[in-house]
Amino acid sequence: MSSPRETWGAYGLGIAALIVVSAIKIMLTSVSDVEFTALIYTPAILVAAGLGGLAPGAFTTIASLPLVVLFGRSGGGPSEMDLVLFALVGLGIAWLGGSLREARQRAEQTSRLLQRRETYLQSILDSVSDATIAIRADGEIISFNAAAERLFGYREKDMLSRNVSVLVAETPKSTDNPFFPLPLERTDGAERSKRIFTGLRGDGSTFPMSVDVTRSVSGDEIISTGFVRDVTEYQRAASELEAAQAEVARLSRLTEMGEMTSALAHEINQPLAAIANYVQGSRRMLERFEPTLLPQLRDSLGEASQQALRAGEIIRRLREFVTRGETGKEIVDLEKLVRDGASLAMSGTKETSFSLRFKLSPIPVQVLVDSVQIQQVMVNLIRNAVDALQAQPVREISISTRVLATEAWVDIVDTGHGIAPDLAPTIFKPFVTSKSHGMGIGLSISKRIIESHGGTISALSRVGGGTTLTFSLPLVDQEAVADEY
Repeated sequence: MSSPRETWGAYGLGIAALIVVSAIKIMLTSVSDVEFTALIYTPAILVAAGLGGLAPGAFTTIASLPLVVLFGRSGGGPSEMDLVLFALVGLGIAWLGGSLREARQRAEQTSRLLQRRETYLQSILDSVSDATIAIRADGEIISFNAAAERLFGYREKDMLSRNVSVLVAETPKSTDNPFFPLPLERTDGAERSKRIFTGLRGDGSTFPMSVDVTRSVSGDEIISTGFVRDVTEYQRAASELEAAQAEVARLSRLTEMGEMTSALAHEINQPLAAIANYVQGSRRMLERFEPTLLPQLRDSLGEASQQALRAGEIIRRLREFVTRGETGKEIVDLEKLVRDGASLAMSGTKETSFSLRFKLSPIPVQVLVDSVQIQQVMVNLIRNAVDALQAQPVREISISTRVLATEAWVDIVDTGHGIAPDLAPTIFKPFVTSKSHGMGIGLSISKRIIESHGGTISALSRVGGGTTLTFSLPLVDQEAVADEY
């Protein structure tokens, strides 16, 4: 839209242009015999229409008609048909000029709107705390906000039109576009992907970065927008948390061993006492050595050796169980893992007062686990079952394994008093316990360990009817293990 001042100015310029054209025509005809047609006034009409639109152009056309008559050809003035044709041509020029003016105004208005929108969007991008980078399908950067400038140490004007690969220390082989590996997940019409890369700053330093990507299609062009975060502190905190959790788990194992100290001392003392007896007997036989005593001497020393190995095995299991170091994951046989864990858990108990039954899978089952951690789970669950059976007339614990699809399942069933209904929903939460002497962290640690291995753990209980604790572990993916090793 034109202001009144601009419109009246267009009228004035149209009249002024007519006067100038008429003056030029008079000057030229006075010095030459050149004849000028009425079309000489069309530039004035176009100027008025271009500056003010159709109305000033039409006004200039009408105003030029007297001049056409006044300064017509020397052979006679223009005919009425000439005037009509000139008027039609003038009005057509006025309409064309007005249309061009409106088109120019619309283009200018659209340009201003786009500029304002771009400024607005840029202000939004600059206010976002995450580094935000938009690129085309070939990796060309088309947007680089202020947070990205701070994170990577580049200025936006230096990054526009450059390839995004300069911001990544390593480039995945699966794609030429390192920010956006395929396949992407589709969410609400847009494709999304999230991965961790090693970022590369302008000064050459590197850092771990999380890249959350949204890919959208605009016409024939694919635009990808990446939201980048420096996850250095997050990874450090996660590492510290993992170390703290490992220490809590180790302290839990030490606590469990502390609760069994006297019983374990008795269990270890048994083979040691037996060794002493066998050695003393062997010594007496040597003092009154006779050839007929050799078989008895050999048997006594053999029994002493077996008892020494038994004591050593008990100590080995305890040392592995309370070790501080990380053993790492390894492929182990589930049956051996279950039996070792059960043996460790039952150490120090009066085995004759408990009935421990195994119903293990008839086929070999291999799992990729941290053996010490899974043994800790077994100890926690079985010791809970032992505690639940203390006041029961029938003390039975059943341990079974089974395979379902890609998972191995372990069930530990006791004939105890069951879990109280008010505790059942929270038994895997920290510091929840029904024991007067318990800390309430054993089951929560077990849950974290199983979930960190990609499995699940649950409890099914009937008051007065015992409890079933079940956990699962993923079976070994032989192909994945072969690729890794």
